[in-house]
Amino acid sequence: MGDEEGAAESYAKVCQMDPQVHRRYLNIAREDYEAGKFAEALRTLQAVEKISPHDFRVFWQRANCRMEIEEPDWEGALADLTRCVELDPVREIEVYIKKGRCSMRLEDFNAARNDAEYYLSLLESQEGESGAGSNAAFEGRLLRAHLYMLEVRKSAMRTGNQEIAKAIKRAVMDYDYVVNTYKPDVNTVRRIYPEAHYCIARLLPHAPDFGESSELAAEATERFHKAWLEGVHEPLQHCVEMVVAEKRLKDIQDAEARTAPTEDGEPLGVGLPSLRSLCATELTKMGKYGGKSMPPNFHVAICEMLAKGPVPEGGTPVTHDEWIRCARHMTLAWKTGGQLNKHIGLATYSINMGRRKLDKDGNATSDDTSSYPSLVGQCVEAVASNEESFPTTLSWMEQLREAVPGAGGGKKKK
Repeated sequence: MGDEEGAAESYAKVCQMDPQVHRRYLNIAREDYEAGKFAEALRTLQAVEKISPHDFRVFWQRANCRMEIEEPDWEGALADLTRCVELDPVREIEVYIKKGRCSMRLEDFNAARNDAEYYLSLLESQEGESGAGSNAAFEGRLLRAHLYMLEVRKSAMRTGNQEIAKAIKRAVMDYDYVVNTYKPDVNTVRRIYPEAHYCIARLLPHAPDFGESSELAAEATERFHKAWLEGVHEPLQHCVEMVVAEKRLKDIQDAEARTAPTEDGEPLGVGLPSLRSLCATELTKMGKYGGKSMPPNFHVAICEMLAKGPVPEGGTPVTHDEWIRCARHMTLAWKTGGQLNKHIGLATYSINMGRRKLDKDGNATSDDTSSYPSLVGQCVEAVASNEESFPTTLSWMEQLREAVPGAGGGKKKK
């Protein structure tokens, strides 16, 4: 284990007897790396280097191992990557972005920026950035965005707001490009750039287990808060992921409040909305969000934020235009494959409220429907009048039955 010279000598003798052993040891190191056994892979590669000091693969694999160990060896990794460039500067363009990350961690920011820009230029000169086919293609923009945010921290102490705003805008452009174009796994971004709060916060609501994880919702909202403290303000006003994260966190807190006992043993119940929840609702009302590109649960969350629920005394009721937006989002949730079984009440109520006829003062007229019943109107009435299939225990069903004429307040349809 500790006798590297002896291991190298033994390895040399084996190589003389079997010329293919060099490749097999490289494969063993690669398998150990893929299995997360970075220390074992490093030991193997140290021995291989003694015999093959001009093999690109040795330094490339070892650099990756050094960057992944529990306490990364940034200096050693940078030395290996520099050797890779010396041996074959065009063999693996990811060398440059990894060099950039090492330089950034070693606080050589000029070298890091040069490597990031060179890497991105190589991608563009090949098949185009989006078609580069590299798993790490997004890292060039992540590194550049991180360097911009480092500029923000420095500039805050010595320059005016204009330079800071410009750096933040450039960083957000790169972060948004990563999220919208590459859609990387959030765990990968969290691992290599844990400081990329805005980018990670946007990726978290897209995670497959976001709807079942209270930890992910809390992390997303906390990272959005950190992004705000870093100066990322304007982009958050139209960030649908922040609205979804805040809605998910509010749902978790409301569920906990319903079951948390008070001193007399009764459930505490849902109290007044928090300030951050009210802010998220206002952002939802002002926001201009995408359509078919959003996941179904995003549409549902926006609809729930707009619909509000029971309006307290003195509160502002949902407007007709907001109900139309609700109906549109629930329709898009259905069209994009969303399972709306639990949300049938809200979906139907939104459609019913959005299709009402209003007078010039904004009040619903007595003649809400045409003399010829529409297909949509018949569907609304069918849901409202069928309590057997759609019981009042479903959310929004009670409001729906109160609003639909002839529903019978929940009369069962046989």
